Amino acid sequence: MKYTISSITLILLVVFGLTSCTKQQEKKVEKIYEVEIMEAAYSNPQESSRYSGKVSSINKTLLSTKVMGQIEYIPESGTRVKKGDVLIRIRSEELSSQLISTKALLERASATQSNTLKNYDRISRLYEKGSATQRELDDISTQLKVDEAQVVSVKQSIRELNEMMSYSRITAPIDGYISEKFANISDMTNPGQPLLALESMEKMEIQIRVPEFEIGQLTVGMPIKVEFPSLGEKPIQTTISRIVQSTEFSGSQFIAMAGLPANNSFKPGMFARISIPKGNNEKIIIPREVIHSRGQLQGIYTINQQGESMLRWIRLGKTYPNGVEVLSGLSLGEQIIVTFDGKPKNGVKVEIKNKKAS
Repeated sequence: MKYTISSITLILLVVFGLTSCTKQQEKKVEKIYEVEIMEAAYSNPQESSRYSGKVSSINKTLLSTKVMGQIEYIPESGTRVKKGDVLIRIRSEELSSQLISTKALLERASATQSNTLKNYDRISRLYEKGSATQRELDDISTQLKVDEAQVVSVKQSIRELNEMMSYSRITAPIDGYISEKFANISDMTNPGQPLLALESMEKMEIQIRVPEFEIGQLTVGMPIKVEFPSLGEKPIQTTISRIVQSTEFSGSQFIAMAGLPANNSFKPGMFARISIPKGNNEKIIIPREVIHSRGQLQGIYTINQQGESMLRWIRLGKTYPNGVEVLSGLSLGEQIIVTFDGKPKNGVKVEIKNKKAS
């Protein structure tokens, strides 16, 4: 069969037209991916400041003495005691000698007073009969007053010495246990020297050590959570009862106190972990499953103005139970693709199937 030039041209035009139609049809059937989205929104993650602390007794007493002497008896640390139990006995030779001497002086002063009183009675009778002068009566009256004053003075000295001697026998002012011991048997004591620390077991509190730059964030009544690793029990909730506005007795840290409920498991000196919730701290938090990693980069799929998926790189922050913090690369209210109808792709047409809550 013979073809003319016109026929060949016509055939080529038809083929070219069919090819163009096929390409246009392929364009028209471009796949549109269905996606679910969520909007970037603020979240307020529960963040807490963490501190260490220890249990201490609210009723703590330091026992000391006012006498100088040698310790005859003192209990060991950890000893349980009852109110009125003898805790410390001190032997003071000096006080004992003074007391013996003063009692002997009282006997002499009393004897002198007794003799003066007899003379006073005798001269008084003679004076009534005119056998004694006024001067003799005045002299004996004066002497009697001096003797009486001497007896009173010596008796006062004995009372003071007995009081001092009472400090050589120290008893427990409360029920409790010996938490610290600062001296031993045979040691010499000095007036005012601490000898024992006695703590009650009835009321306990937590001493919380807080750095200087954070003490201003704490207030009385603030709720806290306390954990005791050694007990393995559930954390307890309590509140800050007072704040010690000085580091004089705690080095470079401040001390905050929090009360504890009655519990026989709590022991003074026991270690505790304290969590104090921080205030309002809104952040954009996104679920981990919407994050796509490429090496060291992390990104999310969003939708551009042309209705296409777009992979955007973002900078992430802390991880929380409900997701990860976004530091930059995402603004409040922007749409994030949560699920694709198929494998996530960049630059494809998407259609929002339904909006997923953030």
